Amino acid sequence: MRTLLVLSLMLMLAGCIPTLTLQPVWDKEHLVSEPALEGRWISAEGDSTLRVATHNKDQYLLDFASEDGVTHYEGRLIRLDGHLILDLSLEKDAVDKIVDGQAFAPVLPVHFFARLRIEGDKLHIGLLPDDEMEKQIEAGAVKVQWSKTPDSLILTGNTADLQEAVRRLAGDSEIWEESTFYRASVLPQPTPGQ
Repeated sequence: MRTLLVLSLMLMLAGCIPTLTLQPVWDKEHLVSEPALEGRWISAEGDSTLRVATHNKDQYLLDFASEDGVTHYEGRLIRLDGHLILDLSLEKDAVDKIVDGQAFAPVLPVHFFARLRIEGDKLHIGLLPDDEMEKQIEAGAVKVQWSKTPDSLILTGNTADLQEAVRRLAGDSEIWEESTFYRASVLPQPTPGQ
């Protein structure tokens, strides 16, 4: 469960614990690429950056930097009912560094996901907090296998079931905690008087 402690990107973006999955949300059938996602982004607050680069044709490498350091992620982008969903996991080298030198350090290779909206030079990254996912499951809005740990909820269903759950919730803006980033080359200018 040490991996849960390293998911600093999502914790810092939204101040929430993202919904974690054991299986990826992406599959080859739904993979897409989005050139507008690539580049360097700066958070609206100016305290963190996100660098996104394409690796191969269908994989993204993401480096999230803040005052706490840099975390490296691998991502795959899919489109579900018109919504861009980014499946994220720690970069393999980052996982190896966590385990390096440990006598026993079990690490679950978990995934988490974000809903993306790109509007010109603005990138909106929305996370579905695990407590919100639990509410949706308990209310019957989605059906997916899951397990609860003392620290979080983990979805254990297969990829198709995860996609169906995300598809059902993707259009509900009320439940996604969203952060905004600006393309580094086109930062918003302060308005006079600010």
